[in-house]
Amino acid sequence: IGTRQKGRIKAKNVIDVGYKSEEIVKGIGKAISKEFRNSLKNLKNPYGDGKAAKKIIDILEKIKIDKDLIIKKSL
Repeated sequence: IGTRQKGRIKAKNVIDVGYKSEEIVKGIGKAISKEFRNSLKNLKNPYGDGKAAKKIIDILEKIKIDKDLIIKKSL
């Protein structure tokens, strides 16, 4: 509701509506419509697969933690 998310990446299941009650009701109507729900089949999440934490942990577990890790080197 409103413009806070304007210009941000979002999935197809996000419905932008204004502040007026008529706009909100219209958005709800769209959300529950069969056409809209059918259009979401094979929806691709623009933020990835939800497995980022696991991937980060896997990488961090492989990193050698020693003094060289924290010393900045000039190129």
